[in-house]
Amino acid sequence: MSAINVIPKVAIHPQYLVLYNEFQGGSSYYSNNDLKRKMPVSSDHRGKISKAAAGKIKKGIDWLLVLAQNKKVFNIKKGKEYKFKLAFITLTLSALQRHSDNTIKHKCLNQFLIEAKKKWKVNHYLWRAESQQNGCIHFHVIVDKFIPWSELRDTWNRIQNKLGYVDRYRIEMKKFHAGGLRVRKDLLSKWAYKSQLRAYRTGSKQDWNSPNSTDVHSVVLIHNLPAYLAKYCTKNQEG
Repeated sequence: MSAINVIPKVAIHPQYLVLYNEFQGGSSYYSNNDLKRKMPVSSDHRGKISKAAAGKIKKGIDWLLVLAQNKKVFNIKKGKEYKFKLAFITLTLSALQRHSDNTIKHKCLNQFLIEAKKKWKVNHYLWRAESQQNGCIHFHVIVDKFIPWSELRDTWNRIQNKLGYVDRYRIEMKKFHAGGLRVRKDLLSKWAYKSQLRAYRTGSKQDWNSPNSTDVHSVVLIHNLPAYLAKYCTKNQEG
């Protein structure tokens, strides 16, 4: 029988270290961590995040916080300068989804991340896909750089229109407001008339070519940032 070699190993995490042994010998090897692993019962999570995936996301957040540098951003409205490390981005489709999730990830999200690295010098990021109430996919992205909202919107709209989503939005809006402003009475409790009128005038002026498909804000004044980010990214975690 072949001798078994015991190899000490260490796994480095942002907040802790894990020391364990790996046993090698014969034609196979295993570690003492392998004894604790269980095969998943099912890979169908129906839009929910598994505990294993949530753990990986939280670990990614820890690394992101370690690697991101402190930066400053000036808030024009408040006239103050704030320190921040990370920024939250949301990317949505401007019309009902007509392509598979994988197609949108490959054609749109992937290109956005490539351009973010080149255009805004994004070095570290974490993203998560999520299904909206209307069934359309959208993306939450955490980045380590400040990105101007107008540049973000223009970039994402150009990218998503590779699959025709801005063009379809434009057609739908022109049809919806063909006779002038058409108030969404079902949304008045959350979207006041003045806000709808302002959005209509802006959209008409732009010929409906610049839909509000993005959101970005810096993460500031949060006491427990790791916990906040983890909750943000794993809010649909399985029980």
